[in-house]
Amino acid sequence: MLWLPVLVIFTLALEGAFHTEYNPYLESLKNRPWKSFQSYVQVRPGAFLFYWLYYADGITDGAYRKPLVIWVQGGPGLAATGIGNFAEFGPLDMEMQPRNHTWVNGRNVLLIDHPVGTGFSYATNDSLLVKTDREMGNRKETSQNELQRHRHRKRMGVAKGKYLGPTGFLVPHGCHRPEHVFTRQRDCEGHEEGAMDINMNNINQVSPYPALDKLAVKVNKYVKPMLSHVVNQDLQWNYHSEKVFTTLYKNFFVPSTKFLEMLLNSTKLKVAVYNGNLDVVTPLAGASNWVHKLEWPGAQELKEAKRQPIRGFRNGFFKQSRQLSFWSVFGAGHWIPEDNPMAMEHILEHMLDVSN
Repeated sequence: MLWLPVLVIFTLALEGAFHTEYNPYLESLKNRPWKSFQSYVQVRPGAFLFYWLYYADGITDGAYRKPLVIWVQGGPGLAATGIGNFAEFGPLDMEMQPRNHTWVNGRNVLLIDHPVGTGFSYATNDSLLVKTDREMGNRKETSQNELQRHRHRKRMGVAKGKYLGPTGFLVPHGCHRPEHVFTRQRDCEGHEEGAMDINMNNINQVSPYPALDKLAVKVNKYVKPMLSHVVNQDLQWNYHSEKVFTTLYKNFFVPSTKFLEMLLNSTKLKVAVYNGNLDVVTPLAGASNWVHKLEWPGAQELKEAKRQPIRGFRNGFFKQSRQLSFWSVFGAGHWIPEDNPMAMEHILEHMLDVSN
């Protein structure tokens, strides 16, 4: 009879030794193992860019025959490995659950935490952080073509006040001065009068930041350990880098139209500019004005082009001149892939169609 308590204690000890905490990210990958590859590239001494490649349909077989989509997030300082990956179009959403409208269906997707200092990308010294778009190009922080694609969606924030005023969210004198253009909404006049918190990403939805804060915890707790073969586990991941944002702050007011005009005048690269009608960060009216003021051979043709409906019911319109298309997406804010995946799929198919 003396051996029974010993046996019970030994059994309980084994159960404790093999007990592991539930990992929703790992469990989702067990159910649907999306094949991917992660690594770093040193873009200059002491500066390392992190990239995450998802193979088309989650398998390596035949992936080389399928399209490659390269994504760099804006912000600046927003992490593609977090927002693009989990909040917009990756195979798993912010709850680490499968996403039906993922871009990885039929396409390879390369996410780049850009510039250095963003997401899992890092620099050994803060002095290595870039201060301008031109530095990003000269220092080869990403391929030239992708840099231009990233730039052309960047600065349309000057229309925020004019957009929010007519909607009733702000009183006419609120948030229209230049120094308020890039401040947080809580700093703008009219915020407390409206007795509501305005989601600049989508005025019809609640703020995404509580969910993003939770995402940061999940990435560090569940995702980062799965990347121990490449990522330093002491690195603390966040969806946004304040250092990168602050370092590039003075560059916000530098016009970026010349970069896109150079592409339209000197190359035949297809360019799509898309904007949601519920977006306050880059209001649709500002985007439309900006696109139609570009100086290039197809400018007049674009102004006179007939709008065509985006696929689906009341999903918006698009118009095209030569290699440039402009998409007004309805029912969507700043994150169109998540807000209106049907419209986003139409845009992707248009860009990947070699016949048009």
